[in-house]
Amino acid sequence: MTSTAVRTTVTEVTVTKTVRHLNKSADAIAKAYAKAKEDAKVIEAQKKALEEQLRNLMDGATVGYINGVKRIEILNRKLTKVDRKKLQEAYPEAYEATLVTTEYTIVDAE
Repeated sequence: MTSTAVRTTVTEVTVTKTVRHLNKSADAIAKAYAKAKEDAKVIEAQKKALEEQLRNLMDGATVGYINGVKRIEILNRKLTKVDRKKLQEAYPEAYEATLVTTEYTIVDAE
């Protein structure tokens, strides 16, 4: 006689939505919000491109002067964090014991 062990995990998610019908003035606000989110993405891309240009201009230097005034500085920072994948693989119980769930809301407008 052959036996097979089966392990199943069931996740239950309940989603509750409350609907409100808004007036036309809310449409302008929703559209402005959606546009601001898109504009922020464009600005972030521009910022990254300009940062790359500045780094290239600095050519390894850490401080840049323009007309005798310090305008650019490359600062070194150090970030120490936990490698969650390694922790989960090596110490699954510790990983599970340290998980924290935070509930929050976001606004999504179209």
